[in-house]
Formats: sequence, C-alpha cells, structure tokens
Amino acid sequence: MLQKFSNAEFIFVDDGSSDKSLEILKEYQKIDNRIVVFSQNNKGPGIARNSGIAMAKGKYITFLDSDDVMESECLKSFYELAEKMNCDLVICKANCFGEDISKKKIAGWCLRKEFLPLKHVFTPEDAQKNLFLISAGAPWGKFYRTSLIRDNNIQFPDLPRAEDFSFVYTCFVLAKKITTISAELINYRMLDNSSSLETAKDKFPTATAQGHKILYERLNALSVYDTYKNAFENNFIHSVTNQLNSFKEENSKKLLEKALRELNENFLKIDFSDISRFVFKNETMNLMKIIDLKKYNEYNKTPIIENTNITPKIVQNNVTILNDKKKSDKKISRKIKTAKRVFKEEGMRGIFKVIKGKISN
Repeated sequence: MLQKFSNAEFIFVDDGSSDKSLEILKEYQKIDNRIVVFSQNNKGPGIARNSGIAMAKGKYITFLDSDDVMESECLKSFYELAEKMNCDLVICKANCFGEDISKKKIAGWCLRKEFLPLKHVFTPEDAQKNLFLISAGAPWGKFYRTSLIRDNNIQFPDLPRAEDFSFVYTCFVLAKKITTISAELINYRMLDNSSSLETAKDKFPTATAQGHKILYERLNALSVYDTYKNAFENNFIHSVTNQLNSFKEENSKKLLEKALRELNENFLKIDFSDISRFVFKNETMNLMKIIDLKKYNEYNKTPIIENTNITPKIVQNNVTILNDKKKSDKKISRKIKTAKRVFKEEGMRGIFKVIKGKISN
C-alpha cells in the first residue's frame, strides 16, 4: 500500500528471480527516485537481506517479504514512535490472510502481549525470562535502528531457511530500549502454493536446528546465554515443535528429530528436571520424548515401548488422577441436572424431599 511516510528509501533485492520481477521493479524505479533496485544471483533470503542492509542510508531499517503487504500508515507509525521514545527497536502487531486480503485475521504470534513486561518502553532485561516469546522470529513487523545492526555487526546467516530468528533475537538482546505498537501494520500472506519461504520447510528440514545452533553460539559469544537461557529454551521448544507439526513428509520430521537430538546432546543440554520453568508444558513433554527419552521415562515412570503396537499396561498416576477427576466431574454434572429438573417440576419441596431421602439412606 502507498505509504503516508514519504521520507524513506525502498530497497528491492532481486535474488535471482526467474519471472519478470526485475523488469517490473526497474519500471517503478523510473517513476520514483526513492526506489533502489539491486540484483544478485540467487544466494538465499539471508544474504539478500544483508545486501539490503549494506545499501541502506536511513536511520532505521525494516523488512518486508515479497508476498506481504504493509498498511499505509506503517512506516509513519514506526518512525514517529521510535523517535518519540528513543527506541532501538519497535514491534507491531500483524494480520494474516489467504487469497483475499479483505478476509484477514490477527496473527497473534507476531506480538504476544502476555509475555510483555508492564512497561511501554522496556529493556531486554525487563523481559529476560520470556524475551524471545514476545514475537516470532520473523524480521518483518519490526523497526530497527540502523546503528543497532551495524555497530554490532548483526547479520543474517547463510541458510536456505530459518535464517531469520538468530538475527532478530540478537537484535532483541542488544537493543537498549524496546517498545510496541498495538496496531496491525503488516499483512502476512499465508498460501499453500505461495512463493513464500514457508514452502521450503520440507526441502530443508534441518534448517531450524542449524538456526538455533547459530543463535546459541551468538548468545554465548556475547556472554549473555546464561542470562537468556530460559528465554532461549522456551522459544526453542515452541519453535521446533511447531516445525515438527508442519511437515508434509514424514521423512522430514525424522531428519529434524535426529538433528535436534544431536543439537541437544552436543550443545544445548536442556535440563528437564524442573518442568515448571517451561511455558508450554505439553510441547515440552513432546520434545523431551524426542530429544531425551531417558528423562521422559523417568519423569513419567512409564516405559516407552518403541517400534511395536503393544500398549504398556502400567497406568501413570497422573493419568489415573485425571481419569478420576473426569468421572467426578461427570457425577457432579449429573447431580446438578437432576436438581434442576426436580426444582422445575416440584420446586423447593422436591429438593428437600431428595435431600431427606439421601440422609435416610
């Protein structure tokens, strides 16, 4: 959409497109001198964004994927808030849509308010435990001070996909001041047949494991991994679980599971002893079963029989309690329904009659 903020440059990186994208961009460049077009052989999304960063002249930088749409007030809102609050990073809300942009809905994962500190402007330390859960690791939907990126030499890694979150979360850690906008400024396109990078999941199944290893290494290099370990592990669990559930091919899932086991064994070494510190309990249990089966068995006290259709006969205590609770809830529900029926038919006299009968029995 046409932006209300005019004092901006628009850098388009043509990463070896095979359609007429480059021709179209050059035509627009002729009528708008704010447009910069850079063409390179296909090197992947991370290198393309790094090329754009290197060319940028502005005080702030934001990103947009080729199939997404900015609201007309996006840049204006970002800029004014960043200047007013003197922030290194501004995060907005977003919508997602399919074929029809008029049928959009809020993409809740773009800005999760439940993980924000109770401050409009906050530091990374203020959101220490949940810093990486505030927003998904996509580069769009965020407004970065250019000096934050350049002074710290923050770059996108050369990965075919999952190249984004190590860049984004490194910026989160190094930003001195962060704020948010409660407005949906980006429209994220979600199509099964889209040219979006999302279609590369099955093609590069282990990329997310590589991306998390890079983020782990960057945080350690900055000597802040221990500070943000909880944030890292919670985001890791949530992110890779979603990835595992999104594959269309079973072999892709197996390859990622193997890569995650190796990553945890050699580097992360997640301690599952205290489950209470993890935000997503079910996802934590599911991932524990994949990357640390021994700890999963210890926690559940129930053997896992693999590669067989035999179902263990040992019943877990927590499951028994759950089943007993369900039975109890059903009994209470039936009693309430009976009381309502009796009251409707006979009034309080009927209720007292039932109570008297119960006492007599």
